[in-house]
Amino acid sequence: MRALRWGVLGAAWIGLACWTWLTFTPLPPAWTLQIPSGQMLLGTTMDGEFALAHGGQFEMRGPVTFINGRDGRVDREMLTAEDRFPSPYNRVSNGMAVLRDGRLLVVDERTGDVRGELPLDNHLAWAWPLEDRRRFLYLDGSTLRMRDTVADEELWSADGYAPGTYCPSPDFVIAMTAKNVSPTIGRSSASRPGCVILDAHTGQVDPRFAEYSGFSTAFFSSDQNWLGVNRHQEFILFELPSGERKWSVSKAVNANLRFSADCQQVTADYAMDEGRVAVARWDVRTGAELAPPPQIVKVTSYGTREVSPDGRFALEAVTLDHPLLRQINKGISKLPFNISVKLPETRKALSLTDAKTSRRIGFVEGATHGAWLMSGSGYYTSQAGRLTVYPAPPVRDWARLIHWIVWPLAGSWLLGQLWSTARTSFRRSLPETPAGEASVAVDASQGG
Repeated sequence: MRALRWGVLGAAWIGLACWTWLTFTPLPPAWTLQIPSGQMLLGTTMDGEFALAHGGQFEMRGPVTFINGRDGRVDREMLTAEDRFPSPYNRVSNGMAVLRDGRLLVVDERTGDVRGELPLDNHLAWAWPLEDRRRFLYLDGSTLRMRDTVADEELWSADGYAPGTYCPSPDFVIAMTAKNVSPTIGRSSASRPGCVILDAHTGQVDPRFAEYSGFSTAFFSSDQNWLGVNRHQEFILFELPSGERKWSVSKAVNANLRFSADCQQVTADYAMDEGRVAVARWDVRTGAELAPPPQIVKVTSYGTREVSPDGRFALEAVTLDHPLLRQINKGISKLPFNISVKLPETRKALSLTDAKTSRRIGFVEGATHGAWLMSGSGYYTSQAGRLTVYPAPPVRDWARLIHWIVWPLAGSWLLGQLWSTARTSFRRSLPETPAGEASVAVDASQGG
């Protein structure tokens, strides 16, 4: 019976320890770096490096320090304090646009060598390197220019564009039109302000998508066979290179649309009020609904879901609600006297989940947003002056869990044994009463 009792208690403790460890123990990082004062994260490279530059949100300058993404050590440092970056970066790859002595230069991010120059007529506002390491797209005032830095020649220019233009594909440019200016499409013009799709080889608005100008965002599948466009709460899918419109669905506000890693599905992420991300899915070829959107379309103002490059994991940054604390605050507000105390009713959290099942794998302590490394080997957070990298899949501290399970059980068993031994010794130390004396004492009490 004692063995059965210990077995039940042990199983209950192991289950409780595992649940507590998985639920409340944050995921361990691969490494953490305290960013030096005066420096900020400029971007990441294709090799998984981090580039740290000096300055603030609106102006970044050299020197640039490259941090190895595997161990957090400094790989190299290049450029000087006189070198400035004209536009914010999310990635540092295929060359950097650097302002030096009034000239806009293309600098190799691996060696620091100057690869070419981007001539300016106006004030530069934006720059974007293409993946072929030859072409560079940049905005000169409201003039969009494409230049071949190897041949040192301008390929084309087009007027009427604004910051926010980028080149997600070797063949297309997603261009933001300037306010009160419409880019020309031959003899006609774009009828709506917003984004238009340009041919990256000519700079002209692509006639296959001209009637859909004025959309909010557009994105391509990784195999470049599909194009998705968000337009007036409608998602439209096009097949490439034909440009044929395949299907469309209405989408709720704040839904984040993307292609799956295998390019077989279109997914929409909805950040829900209860602190989770609902995912809807459609077949990319037929438009068949594989997982429906949520019935309640009211969503939170905060919530993102970023899927890893291999499609296995997702980072979910959501707002978690605390109904109990909200009820306590309501009770405090109804008191006959004032109390200047209000408990936090919500908090932002970053979790690692399974991208296909949305199963929660763990959470990142003290972080509210994160991003995946280009290599897909992990993800990182940059908050409060600290750069932290986490591996994917996560590396658990199994030794810590074993300690949680073994030592409390061993200690409880040892305390039980000590208690049992002490109790037995105490009983044995009591003086024994002879049986005859005990019966006489009973008879005397009855006689009285």
